[in-house]
Amino acid sequence: MCSEDSDKIAGITERVVVMDLILVKLLLTPTLIACVSLAQRRWGPIVGGLLVGLPLTSAPLLLVLSLERGPHFAAQAATAALFGQACVALFCFGYAQAAMRHRRQRCITAAAGCYLISALVADGLRISVQLLGILVVTVVAVVVSYWPVPAERPVRVVPPPAWEVPMRMLVSVVSTLGLAGAASLLGPARAGLLAAFPVFVCILVLRTHRSAGDPATIAFLRGTVQSVWSGTAFFLTVALTITTMGTAVAFAAALGAAALVAAGTGLLRKQSAARFTVREQATLNRG
Repeated sequence: MCSEDSDKIAGITERVVVMDLILVKLLLTPTLIACVSLAQRRWGPIVGGLLVGLPLTSAPLLLVLSLERGPHFAAQAATAALFGQACVALFCFGYAQAAMRHRRQRCITAAAGCYLISALVADGLRISVQLLGILVVTVVAVVVSYWPVPAERPVRVVPPPAWEVPMRMLVSVVSTLGLAGAASLLGPARAGLLAAFPVFVCILVLRTHRSAGDPATIAFLRGTVQSVWSGTAFFLTVALTITTMGTAVAFAAALGAAALVAAGTGLLRKQSAARFTVREQATLNRG
């Protein structure tokens, strides 16, 4: 009798876990995407870039991989996604540079090429997580230092179509389900690199470029690069802690680290904008 009760409890527990995984795959990522899309409409391209650069698809996917395939698989995927943050920064830099001279099609091709080349380099790297974190921070810092400054042009504003947000949510579900299903074939490293690919940055940057021109596009991408610091903190924390502390503690610590870095990045951005305004006003007064 006790054995039958144990089997029933195990069966119920297994069904609950399966249902939780289905809910994570179907609801978590599209909900995040909808919130970010609405925030971009409300607060503009820079805030939208800061939010969309967060690991909105890769973090939920990493949670699914940890629950389905164990913390060791998730740790390897998080390590690959960590380097993927440098790839995201190079993606944004490639698009921003191209946006000053070319149309959207060439810009997205250049950006995807930057991501692909850097991902191929990452696939051959064999270094510790700590050194990888230092490498990613260095790459992002160099990208920020050499960020292009667009010429001042009038900003065009085109109302977004009604289907845009639902389409983004649908794409998020398809990408999460697809990568989670293909993870066993790809392996943790390639799954992590693919998870870090900025799918929604692609969608939003093309939309911003078409509707508002290259100055707003470059501002959006700059915000995305600034949010890479948060993604770096998130994946570094997960990679270092998930095998020893478990999924729940690792993700809680990673979210806390990402939130702290995001708050610090936002504060620095405000201070930088304030200093720029003061210098600009001083220049006008002298004139």
